[in-house]
Amino acid sequence: MKDMKEQVLQVTKGDFVGSASGAVVLTA
Repeated sequence: MKDMKEQVLQVTKGDFVGSASGAVVLTA
């Protein structure tokens, strides 16, 4: 169960980082 939770956290973190960098590129 812990592994699954960590995996979801990793995916969410990756999506957030990707969206953030994408927003920075669009705003710049």
